[in-house]
Amino acid sequence: MKALINKLSLLLIALTLTSCGGGGGGTGGAFQPPPGSAQVASLTASSATGTISTNNFVDITITARNSDNSLAKDGTSINALLTPTAIGVITNGSATVGSSTASGVTTGGVAAFRFSSGVNTGGAHLVFSTVNTAQSTISTAVDITVSGSTTDQRLTLSPSTITLPLNPNAGDFPFIGSPYMGEVTITRRHQSGQLITGTEKDNTSIAPLQIAAFSILDDPATPWVGATKIPPTAEGNEFLTELGSGPVNVTGGQGTVFIHAQGTPGVATLIVTAVDPDSGQTISASVTVNIVSTVPPLPATVSLSTQTNAVYTSTSGGTSSSTITAVVQTGASVPVPDPGSGNNAYDNIQFDIIGDNPGHASLSAVNAAGVSSPQGATSVRTHTSGGIANVVFIAGTQTGPIQIKATADRSDNNVDTGIQDPVSATITMIVSDGKLFSIAISSPVVNGLTVNSISGQVSSSSTTPGDPNATYSIVQSATATDRAGNPVLPGTVINFGLVDAPASNSINFGSGNFLITGASGDPKENGTIFTDLASGHFKTAGGGAGPGDTLLVFGHSTTFDGYAAPIGNRDLESSRKIQSVETDTQLTVASPFNPNDDTGVSVNNFGVIPYVIGHATAGNITAAVTTNSVGVASASMTYAASHLGQYAYVWAQGTATTASGTKTIGDVAASGYPGVAPAVLSVPSSIVGNTTTTILVCVTDALIQPMAQQVIGFAFENTGSGFATIDPPAPPAVGQSSGFFMSPTDASGCATGIVVTSGLTNTGTTAPDVVISADGQQKTVKIAVGGAPVLQASPSALTDGGSVLLSLTDDHGNAIQNVAISVVCTQGAAASAVLPTGTAGTSHVDISATGLDAAKTPKTATCTFTAADGATAIVNVTGRDICLTDKTATGCDAIPQTQVTVNLQNAGDPGHIVKGSVTVSGTELTLPSSGGCSIAGTATSASCGYSFDKGTQVSLKAVPSGATQFFGWTGGCGTTSGLNANFTAGADATCTANFICTAASCP
Repeated sequence: MKALINKLSLLLIALTLTSCGGGGGGTGGAFQPPPGSAQVASLTASSATGTISTNNFVDITITARNSDNSLAKDGTSINALLTPTAIGVITNGSATVGSSTASGVTTGGVAAFRFSSGVNTGGAHLVFSTVNTAQSTISTAVDITVSGSTTDQRLTLSPSTITLPLNPNAGDFPFIGSPYMGEVTITRRHQSGQLITGTEKDNTSIAPLQIAAFSILDDPATPWVGATKIPPTAEGNEFLTELGSGPVNVTGGQGTVFIHAQGTPGVATLIVTAVDPDSGQTISASVTVNIVSTVPPLPATVSLSTQTNAVYTSTSGGTSSSTITAVVQTGASVPVPDPGSGNNAYDNIQFDIIGDNPGHASLSAVNAAGVSSPQGATSVRTHTSGGIANVVFIAGTQTGPIQIKATADRSDNNVDTGIQDPVSATITMIVSDGKLFSIAISSPVVNGLTVNSISGQVSSSSTTPGDPNATYSIVQSATATDRAGNPVLPGTVINFGLVDAPASNSINFGSGNFLITGASGDPKENGTIFTDLASGHFKTAGGGAGPGDTLLVFGHSTTFDGYAAPIGNRDLESSRKIQSVETDTQLTVASPFNPNDDTGVSVNNFGVIPYVIGHATAGNITAAVTTNSVGVASASMTYAASHLGQYAYVWAQGTATTASGTKTIGDVAASGYPGVAPAVLSVPSSIVGNTTTTILVCVTDALIQPMAQQVIGFAFENTGSGFATIDPPAPPAVGQSSGFFMSPTDASGCATGIVVTSGLTNTGTTAPDVVISADGQQKTVKIAVGGAPVLQASPSALTDGGSVLLSLTDDHGNAIQNVAISVVCTQGAAASAVLPTGTAGTSHVDISATGLDAAKTPKTATCTFTAADGATAIVNVTGRDICLTDKTATGCDAIPQTQVTVNLQNAGDPGHIVKGSVTVSGTELTLPSSGGCSIAGTATSASCGYSFDKGTQVSLKAVPSGATQFFGWTGGCGTTSGLNANFTAGADATCTANFICTAASCP
């Protein structure tokens, strides 16, 4: 049987490499970009935008290149001049005060400047120049338009309502859902539009206080001390404490303020002030709220939602339509009245496609007279039922974002007679083609590892099979998206591959150095030639590459062994089969490289691309997998248990169709062959101090399989003024008291370190020791000093018995021979006869264990060895946890279960009957009925309970019946997409499927 086992993390892979790049140096040594010697020949300016508002800023980067197209050397001076001077100021990347001129220097060929606008509008002309070694002036320019727009995207306020009823109970505690309370969402962005990260405090105030006050989210770190007082007070509860001014936490670019109506009608103004982290400018935004004595039954708010924002072009073959639902409410937060009936019915909401619509997207709805909108309509009217109205968005032939605006009339709740006082909401639909544009590889951290069996049976329990076949498997997934970020169409084929050799057992934190690698590769765009003129060793390194080997090209701008591919080479990330190797610096691949034309023009950056060449020797991976409904393709990587810890690269690649033909889309990720957690660390019980000696450290996984390429850490304790280190450089005096062994573990799972100590003494009750660590485990080794003989047992801990080497030395590490050793073992352990120490001061003994195996907590025993000279050593013997091989054994924990409740409810007009069901699927599913849950007849809700093993992938699908429409998921539903909801069973959860029926045919 197979079983899911917690993945034993590869510490060294995480320390040194990230996805889409990595690896070690080849025969050519460390990667170094080739030095440039030409003079500056061109400057290129790039700005984030060409238009900004007053009192705003934009960043400008200047790229300097030499005549050979290489980047200019660091420190090249770039001068900036701004005209007219009244339009703003220019600064370099580090300056805080600007003027009409500025100077900066290049780093990596790039210099950074910032233009900050003032109060004037108009055009800003910025000229950037440098003087090269030939005394020629090289320049470029950029123009920025400063507009008078008052909208500043860096700080926006979005109120849930701008009208609240007068609060007759002002002074009472507020509560979530109160009709006298509204929410304002604070959004903070960089000028680039990206949300600000981290947490900041924005100053907030509201006035007049007799009209409205505000409060913030309750901080769980501060206890509500006022809850125990009589009567209770708001002390300690930030949500209950109504303020006139104070700070508001904005985390991840968003914060929430609650506005509370008071007992006096009028208009209150909420003002939020913040400091822009990019420019240091103080910015502010405000919103006004009306507190009215009565709230008329007219529209006050419109909100929009959709089954999915992702739709595909009409020619793509994917889903090209989606229902958009509008909820229209009054100022009292209740649905607006239905707009008449029969011949007196009228439309009270209008949907419009706004902005550019090059692909002729359209809307479809039924108006109050029961007439469907004409085909291709971009503006339609319809009516609400119970405050809810629906429109169908139909994608056109072009990709891109399409905005749909829904508008109601606050004056009379009627759009057929024109719109006098509009209230609206906007939603953006992302139309894409579903064609492959990007792939990202990932692997689960837990419950992704399988110990394979000979029988091939599958078990739901987290146990080791009784018939393991000496191989492990782990899931590798690729998430595939189109250029708009939507999932690719289901069924898209993704190919996988694996490279794990040739590589050496590296001292580079155990990551393993691939031997045929470099950082100055040059794939020929649209061609099959690959060169590395600077450091290529294609024929000699690692035994040389040959036909059929794999070339991995790293085009993403992520770190690769300390280097990164320059930005603008994403299209080159790929795997290619080698057809022939011509020289040490040139080879030919079987299929052409991509044109590197993400910008629409093929770009050649020459020899700047990292790469790895190799093949797979210890593992394999599913060759081809198709994507599911969310664009994910999952493959199984299987590898020999004898190669645990070995470093590897996984690649995923698909084929995309573009206007100019086909190309490959790929990702390459650092990976490896993990073992079963937790790791088992074996060390000697003690070592001799004040001398030079060795220490053997071994690492296995939980199934006692050796783990190669594991970094061994050390840290000495209680050394006082003495000296202690392991694997020191020459001379030893420059060693460190903590660090790593020079070599990681080898194929046997063991590594030997040279221990150098001097001047160590016992101080009172403390004695020197060294803590050895590897793969999340650590053990302490005593250091014997002071002249007494030392008896060492290695290993000092055994699982289910084994062989032990006893070593008797003096405090200088000299062997003591011909000394008798006795042994006494506690119940459950037995030792063979121990011979006197030999010429090396050693003696071997075998220890067996009986009756120590137990469920969850194995029993332990000890064997104490005593030399005739009084030195002692103890070996701890532990049984096995029988739950690792038989989870059903007595005393083992049951498989954790997750209880999932699926509710169905009528979310619309309770007078209309809804009909629908939810299908439920998931492996290891325990069902109370037939696997589905339905609502029908006169029932307004239904509830079904299910039980899953924790970690099970659960899928829900809503199935509306007849005229009933699905209105969306609420609760703990995980990732939702239209009718589907998917989540991993963890904590108990409740998920609700909402149905509505608004059509005239509804019962």
